[in-house]
Amino acid sequence: MRFAAKLGSIIVAAALLGGCVKVNGKSYGLGAGDDSASKSPAAGGGSGSSGSSGTPGQTAPTNRDESGLPPAPKFDPDPYPTGVADPWAGVDGDQPRKLSENDANHWYASRDKHACTAAIDHCFTRPLWLVEQDGSRDNDRATWVRRGVAFAFTPDGGTVEPHHGGWGPSTVAYTAYRTVPATRKNLVPGATMWSLSFEFKHPESQMSVFENPWAIGVVDRVDWDMGFVYLKGQKDPYWISAARVAVLSWRPGGKVTIMGGGTRDSIKVAASDVVLP
Repeated sequence: MRFAAKLGSIIVAAALLGGCVKVNGKSYGLGAGDDSASKSPAAGGGSGSSGSSGTPGQTAPTNRDESGLPPAPKFDPDPYPTGVADPWAGVDGDQPRKLSENDANHWYASRDKHACTAAIDHCFTRPLWLVEQDGSRDNDRATWVRRGVAFAFTPDGGTVEPHHGGWGPSTVAYTAYRTVPATRKNLVPGATMWSLSFEFKHPESQMSVFENPWAIGVVDRVDWDMGFVYLKGQKDPYWISAARVAVLSWRPGGKVTIMGGGTRDSIKVAASDVVLP
């Protein structure tokens, strides 16, 4: 039931933004990215051990699979972070930093299990921002949990995630947040916090950063002994080890601003200050 609810929230977010979200490798929403072209095996090929025929004069590919086609090319995922990124690495001037077209088209993330703890920035690679629609923020239903998703920005003003997911420029209002792992210094009542659901103490792979929804809210209280953090209006806790605190915000048409009264240097986080499971 919990998974279905999370899946539904992602699909709704994609539909409202006119984009798509990938969950367990499946695309939902409009404008779903299609990476089939980049993964398609080369056309043609002569006869080989599989018995298939090809154009005369062409060399038969080797290592064919049962279909008689050469195996699909393999793509290298981003390397794992070795520490916590400077939040300003996601900013260019007073705007979010944008991926080049080439980087956006060749962005792959691993689904292999990995301990994506806060010490390695929860496996946040590239200049990632967590994005929330205004509709999610302003929903006043008592049981509503605000949620958003992780994306990078593209030169055309759209958003992108690994394997060609994402959407083009959106007509739906939203706010993007640049975040850092929670520490005893920044995880305080009143701070804007993002976290995965309670079943996760940290993301479990590079792709889980994108495939699982992130809850967002205002910190109510922190139980450091138990390792829990509670958001205002929500009874269920989140693991501090999975929490990220919003330190920069941006809305389309505006400028990147510092949140919570911080300074350019004070919002940075060292790996030695983060909370581990």
